[in-house]
Amino acid sequence: LHIHFSAGLQELDGQEALEVVRFRHNNDGSGYPMQDLDRIQTQQAFLKAVADKMFSLQSVIKIPEFARIFFEHVDSDLTLGEMIWFGNQALSIGTENIEFSTLPGEAKTVYGGSYYVLDEEACLALINESFNPYQEDRTAEDLDIRTVS
Repeated sequence: LHIHFSAGLQELDGQEALEVVRFRHNNDGSGYPMQDLDRIQTQQAFLKAVADKMFSLQSVIKIPEFARIFFEHVDSDLTLGEMIWFGNQALSIGTENIEFSTLPGEAKTVYGGSYYVLDEEACLALINESFNPYQEDRTAEDLDIRTVS
């Protein structure tokens, strides 16, 4: 994997986009200081930029065309009309309402390997505040969070 980009805003083709979201470190070991955690932030920023581009006026008028391409190349039981409906629903969300979260935890060396160890309490708080569709809070027993002592 060889990635050579100039600093600054630029439009990427598919191969270049894959290079950006897959990058972790250079051959000499330099790269993201927090490795995968920093890569996740880059991937989230990339997805936000894709959403911004998809929700632009130029793309909005192409929803039926995007749905047709998706319908032709992806195996799904959705009808073309349903895909167009979902595209329009996505537009109503607006990119300002798209948020990303990374489960709270910290990188640790455990039994000689590098792991991201979740903070069970902080994960539960995030899930209950941001993702829980139920009236009562989820508990540790509801989740399958593996802990290291």
